[in-house]
Amino acid sequence: MFAPLLAYSPPPEPAPNVILMIADGCGYNSYAAGAMAEGRLGREIFNGRGWNTRAMSTYPLRTEKAPGGTGQQDPNLVYDPAKAWDKTDGYKWLTDTPTDSGASATVYSTGEKTYRHSICWSDLDKPMVNAYDRFQWAGKSVGVVTSVEWSDATPAAMIAHNRNREDHVEIAREMTETSQATVIMGACHPWFDGSGKRSATMGDASWVGNRDIFVKPMETWNGIRLIETKADFQALAEGKLDMKGCTRVIGTAQVAGGLQVNRATRDWNGDGKTDGEDNKAAPLFGDPRNTTVPELGTMATGALNLLSKNQKGFFLMVEGGAVDHANHFNWPSRSVEEALDFFRTVETVSGWIEKHGGWKRNLLIVTTDHECGFVLGPNSDKVPFEAIVDNGIGKTPGMRHNSGGHTNALVPVFARGAGAEQLKKFPTKHDPVRGDYIDNTDLGRLLRD
Repeated sequence: MFAPLLAYSPPPEPAPNVILMIADGCGYNSYAAGAMAEGRLGREIFNGRGWNTRAMSTYPLRTEKAPGGTGQQDPNLVYDPAKAWDKTDGYKWLTDTPTDSGASATVYSTGEKTYRHSICWSDLDKPMVNAYDRFQWAGKSVGVVTSVEWSDATPAAMIAHNRNREDHVEIAREMTETSQATVIMGACHPWFDGSGKRSATMGDASWVGNRDIFVKPMETWNGIRLIETKADFQALAEGKLDMKGCTRVIGTAQVAGGLQVNRATRDWNGDGKTDGEDNKAAPLFGDPRNTTVPELGTMATGALNLLSKNQKGFFLMVEGGAVDHANHFNWPSRSVEEALDFFRTVETVSGWIEKHGGWKRNLLIVTTDHECGFVLGPNSDKVPFEAIVDNGIGKTPGMRHNSGGHTNALVPVFARGAGAEQLKKFPTKHDPVRGDYIDNTDLGRLLRD
């Protein structure tokens, strides 16, 4: 007698195309605030059918800003639900033990934890194999798109290797000169202000490598197509841009800081002057939006169209980077606006996937690198962990920033497409509020392996 053959389930084929979308600094309550403001709490696209979701811890290896030489995890930083939700000491513990975008994005890019301020640099003082390295070795194309500086920590960690995220010039130069990344797009044009107006003198060009291409604008540089106008971004998204014989693009939108977050405000608090304090009082979309810059979704579409020319596949990271900026400054309405812009971009990318191979050929991951601003309810300085308040459609929810920095709070992760079910197969721990959670190294290893 022969034993019956057991059914064989082959391991899932890796997705030809991997798209990682990061809402920088957007914790659970920032996601909720955005959804409340448009009456879609629990009904955003990533809450729908076909999506896998988990909570996720984000703590770093160490909080020091340089290699320590040990490679050992600081046990005091490991997420602990009892410490995190303690009504007496929880606030302090969460704000004392966070990661930063460099360390967190490095985890997504390498699958391994490291110290804060690292850009794919190990605690043992060695460069780490990152997303760019792996996907290039596999013959795939690589791109990054962000609503903020394209050499900032999150996009940088997908391509570059550096001991310190603040070494903007060298990071920008590695991204544009050493690497062969197909797409690099973001903001922080040195000749424009936060409202997209041309400046009389050139501002900080370190974010773009201190290159003279912005003193004498050129259409191509080192075989790379350079774009900066809204019309050119739109043309790339529509497949109409004259590439001038180039196969790579660097796009720097004509605005300082972020696409929308640093635009001019009004005297909303009535103190006779306009400054950052007015952004704390401004209503949702109370200030006219910049009209001379592209939408993040337009930039993402252009990147996808260019990257998908590689039949072997691609990796694209899309960052809604200014949720973090707004939360650092404690600007509630701007934070919500940036979350909503990110949600629209997720919809745009999902629509592109459905028209280009579907979910069997594409893996889409939507997540956050860390929570920022310690966003809780309006009286959370007196009522520990008070929930934010839904004030209705078109209104900023009742919320309070309890910090100007990052926290060690859990963040959400959503995944759909080829391999997304692996998110549910990682070992978990349990949080009394967020439920079962994985660690960001699990997500990094999913992307890596």
